[in-house]
Amino acid sequence: MAGKLIKKVLLHANKLCVLSWIAGVVWFTLLSHYNFSASCYFSENALLPGLVDPQFLVSEREISEVNKKFSRSGSSVQALTRNLQKAGLEVYSQDFSFYSDYLQSRYPTVQNGTNVYAIARAARGATTESIILNIPTTWGSLNHATGIAVLLARQIRGQMHWAKDIVFLFSDSGLNGIQAWLNEYHGISSSNIKAAQLPSRAGAIQSAVVLNINDPNLSYLNLRIEGFNGQLPNLDLVNLVRKISQDNQMPIAINHKFSPYDPLSMESFKQFLSSTLLIMKQQVTGTSSGNHGEFLRHNVEALTIEGVYNPQHGNAGLVRVGKLVEGICRSLNNLLERFHQSFFFYFLPSLERYVSIGMYMPALGLVLLAPVLKISFENLYAHLRYRMHSVCYINSFILFYAFLFLFSYLHTYALTLLLESMLNEDDDEKEEISSTPVDEHASDEKLEQLLQETGSTFADEQVQHSSSVWQPIILVIVICHIFGVGLHYSPKFSVIWSEMFQCSQVQGFLLLLVSVNIVGMFLPYYISLPDACKVHFRIVTLIQTAVTFGTLSIINFPLGASIGLYVVATTLFVHSNKGRLRYLIRFMVLLCCPIVLAILVTCYLKPDGGYGEIFETFSSVITQMYELHMINRGWVYGFVTVIYFPLWLQFWFLSS
Repeated sequence: MAGKLIKKVLLHANKLCVLSWIAGVVWFTLLSHYNFSASCYFSENALLPGLVDPQFLVSEREISEVNKKFSRSGSSVQALTRNLQKAGLEVYSQDFSFYSDYLQSRYPTVQNGTNVYAIARAARGATTESIILNIPTTWGSLNHATGIAVLLARQIRGQMHWAKDIVFLFSDSGLNGIQAWLNEYHGISSSNIKAAQLPSRAGAIQSAVVLNINDPNLSYLNLRIEGFNGQLPNLDLVNLVRKISQDNQMPIAINHKFSPYDPLSMESFKQFLSSTLLIMKQQVTGTSSGNHGEFLRHNVEALTIEGVYNPQHGNAGLVRVGKLVEGICRSLNNLLERFHQSFFFYFLPSLERYVSIGMYMPALGLVLLAPVLKISFENLYAHLRYRMHSVCYINSFILFYAFLFLFSYLHTYALTLLLESMLNEDDDEKEEISSTPVDEHASDEKLEQLLQETGSTFADEQVQHSSSVWQPIILVIVICHIFGVGLHYSPKFSVIWSEMFQCSQVQGFLLLLVSVNIVGMFLPYYISLPDACKVHFRIVTLIQTAVTFGTLSIINFPLGASIGLYVVATTLFVHSNKGRLRYLIRFMVLLCCPIVLAILVTCYLKPDGGYGEIFETFSSVITQMYELHMINRGWVYGFVTVIYFPLWLQFWFLSS
């Protein structure tokens, strides 16, 4: 009876794969609902945010006067240094130069800048730990958080309860300035940044807060938490900012999304889902939403607080911001160790609700279960045709490739053996209830037809066991990865390519990328796989798909999940087909091409733009991804070229 049940399951194998994919998508969508997310709470009790008594007793006029005095002096380094020295702090400066010669021109562009930092030494302890308050600054313009920082520095200098150094860092040139300062602080060299040595240091950086206020009027605060490569700060730090903001009656949002009043309504669910997708959208790009991304790279928990003015929300004032920053620093001053107890992998439907990694990873597991089920069904197809010999061969081939994909193979092999044991039990069992031969014959015909449709046609056993079966597969996989490595290093030859075609270096780089993609698309016409190899090649490619996106999602879930959902949906049923469906299958695989994906993203960003504007946006997306890889060690470019592009080429081989 078990064997007949398995045969019926195999007849609906594709439906089960689709059902698994849909279940994963529905699961993840429902996680943003109020009833499926959890309330935020503090895991680190030493923060004690409720016991903080604000002592930032200044007026709006005092903050405004400091900002005006700094603005009248030209917002220069000298003016800021004098103000900080009057507060009694140790004030130092650092000059740096940023070299950018990636895809811009033949001659590198140089950007010079100056960082200013002041240290308030701990009064009750050794200078072993420190807290950073970063004020992004462009000399000549005013960040209105400067007045808050100067007045807070005066207050801190006269207090005795501080156990950690407080560093007020005024960084120039955005991420370049903070990268130069942190590299020198930790003794890290960089090829594109030349910075002077720091005259003095504080203790080991425990955490950091970036404060950016561009308008003297302030309606609410907006949190930015996304770092490079999808990194997020510890959830306790986010909860700390939210709790102290609420205590000071300061409106606060995340990505400009406030917590809804009626969390159980459908509109609230849409807002929760929108907030989650906004965080994922930023993480997919691999870029940072603020200076805190550089701190996160150095294992320092940090986030960015932005000041936003909206006339409809009124003016909350800068004094509340000063009390907020003081409260955050005093809570961080209570910590005896680094943040470690709360979550590092999570999503925030709102500032009061969170979804942990233990809730959203099973959703992706259901999506990636589809190719794993497909692999198991392929093994069982072989078993039904040739019993144990073919299955043993297929599993031995997977074992050859298992040094890269061990977990996925063990899962597939265990599932296959379990179902095979059920079939063997059915062979030994004497059925008491006779089944009609007509139904059994019809079922076998349907299964035979399904085997032919899915490409599961096996040659005789001699061909199955010969070494000539797996040698072409290895050759194709190696060639695909060679093309991926060549695509990764193609920008090195963009200068030669641009001189050859008399175009800019960016255009030469794009032309080179497109050329490599086109050459890869013609590979199946010169290197063909025998029919006996295609099913096994398909199994290996599906294993790569499941393991690649499963592993990537652990590191950067939005990137792995977004591309994984798309790839699994479009390539799950890809196989060699000589019939009318071959053009549809190739079109589905073509939609997964990295260049095509970049074009689709460009059209999404510029839906109403002309061809020229779309091309400019497309070139900007590609060049920024490469520069992010070279300057900030972003993973997206390396993943797309070295891992994803070879995987796509393998699917292209399958569809040809």
